[in-house]
Parts: sequence; C-alpha cells; structure tokens
Amino acid sequence: MDIKSFQIGFFVGAGAIIFLFFVIFLMKPLIRAKASGTKISLLDIVFIKLRGLNANIVIDTMVTLLHRSEKVVHVNEIESVYLANKNSIITAEDLVSLIEQKKKEK
Repeated sequence: MDIKSFQIGFFVGAGAIIFLFFVIFLMKPLIRAKASGTKISLLDIVFIKLRGLNANIVIDTMVTLLHRSEKVVHVNEIESVYLANKNSIITAEDLVSLIEQKKKEK
C-alpha cells in the first residue's frame, strides 16, 4: 500500500464520518421539525446544539405551541426560556408551560 492510496482512504473515511455526524445529529431534528410544519433552519439547530440544549425538546415545544395556537413562537423565544430555566425543564411540556406562563404575564 503506497502513501497515495492511504491518503485517499483516510479522506474518504473522514468524509464518511463527517457525513454521518451531519445526518444523525443535524438532519434528523431538521426533518422532524419540517415534517411537523415548524419554521426552523439548519443553522438554528446548529446553534441549539452549540448552546448545549436538547434539540428534541425545543422542536417538540415548537410543534406543541404551533398546534395549540395560531401565533407562531420563534425559536429564539423558546431558547431564551429554556436557557433561563434549564435545570427545571425535563420534558417539552414543562417548557411549553413556562412559555405560556410568560406570554400571559405580558
């Protein structure tokens, strides 16, 4: 095996790993969100992951709020409530309750 074929194999393998990371960690939440009718971008999901938030909880919250009311709640509002109350949120329903409570206070 020469060095050239090793380099090609290395880059193909690295590309496959990056592709799998992209599909598993970023596209799966995006597909779930789009299938549910929410307006969220791939970049939003990347930022959710970088902030250390659970993307599934954020997406489930967006879907629940979308189906409960006609008013669209932007992902930034959901993230800010989630970050402020991260230790007390276990499920999407917890986050939905906090967001609805916040909206009533306004």
